[in-house]
Amino acid sequence: MARCRPCPSTRPSCAPPAPGGWVFAPVPAEHAPEVAGPFGRVPVTATVDGRTWSTSAWRDRRDTPPPGRQTLDVSTEMTTSRSTTNGPGTRIEGETMSKPTTIDEYINTAPPAGRALLSELRTLSRDAVPDAVEQIKWGHPAYVHPDGVILFMFSGHKTHASLAFTPSTRAAFETELTGYRTGKGTIALPYDTTPPRPLLTKMIEFRVREHEQHGVNWM
Repeated sequence: MARCRPCPSTRPSCAPPAPGGWVFAPVPAEHAPEVAGPFGRVPVTATVDGRTWSTSAWRDRRDTPPPGRQTLDVSTEMTTSRSTTNGPGTRIEGETMSKPTTIDEYINTAPPAGRALLSELRTLSRDAVPDAVEQIKWGHPAYVHPDGVILFMFSGHKTHASLAFTPSTRAAFETELTGYRTGKGTIALPYDTTPPRPLLTKMIEFRVREHEQHGVNWM
């Protein structure tokens, strides 16, 4: 059975959702991703009842599911290895694609339309916090304070890049971000627009200060 939102019922088959829609399906433990957290999604190509679309899988931390009870999120893209059955008539499967282990690899495997912006975000980040360590955290580029605390991260998506700060950093620039789509601590930057470099630099500098002077750690 596949479970769809916003409909709470289950049904024996499910087509790919409309843009922004969701479909949830449990994945047995032997095929589940070995990751967790908000950036811990594993990209997959899902095939359900013969219909295929790009999505991602991750460990569900909203409750304490039984062993192997995982979710599929039909909102992201690309592929990794997963192959499992999910009840009569339903099959979820994918093909292998290695995860990036460096930021160079991450940018090179990002959507072509976004590589220039992601490279620019990397340059901006290096200029703003030259002492930060570049790492891949939960599959995405992160800038880590020398004491080991994550300062901020960025990620590439189908049509935009996302820069992730702490909620307190994002909130401090509320009025300056009115023209952008934002989340709890994130800012979406469309690939076809010029990023607000001075604003992003100020946000990075604020994030460093709030950590070093006020002890604000990562989420």
